[in-house]
Amino acid sequence: LTLTLTLTLTLALTLTLNLTLALFRTDKTNARVTDAQGVINLIGNSRVQGVELGAGGQITPAWSVTAGYTFTDSEVLDGGFSSGAASTSNGKWFPNTPRHAFSGWTSYRLTPALTVGGGASYMSKRYANAANTYSAPDYWRYDAMVGWRVNEVVDLQLNLQNLSDARYAVKPYATHMVQIAEGRTALVKLNIKY
Repeated sequence: LTLTLTLTLTLALTLTLNLTLALFRTDKTNARVTDAQGVINLIGNSRVQGVELGAGGQITPAWSVTAGYTFTDSEVLDGGFSSGAASTSNGKWFPNTPRHAFSGWTSYRLTPALTVGGGASYMSKRYANAANTYSAPDYWRYDAMVGWRVNEVVDLQLNLQNLSDARYAVKPYATHMVQIAEGRTALVKLNIKY
């Protein structure tokens, strides 16, 4: 079940802002989690519910912003039985589900040919397994870009990712293993329109 509300505001010819609110709840039976060896484990019935807030628009004709925040509450409702006893995972946090997640981005067109931008994203602690014995810590990541419109046909863009060279887990697995994110990265993109 997902309920979404969208509100668009246009003020004084220069500000256009789109606001969204979504409430969600998902109940799942026979929930599956993949461990570090690629084996799929059934961990029973789960529930994930929360709220998502979003904002995006043009502050001025040259300045745009987007931002989003999600609060999630998750739970293993029924992890089944082992040796006649109820699962110890009952009531625990569902794996790989952060309680808080945020992302924001802004870009500004300095000239008709030159645009700069930057943003940040955050993810709170995530448990790696249904027993909640392993977790990946929260992290912040910062990115930036510079775009140059060479002419009507060619655009060139430099993307700088993970500016602070943070070490964080992209995905924790059910064992003590994690997939580590790439360090500071620079990518150049060439777009040709024809």
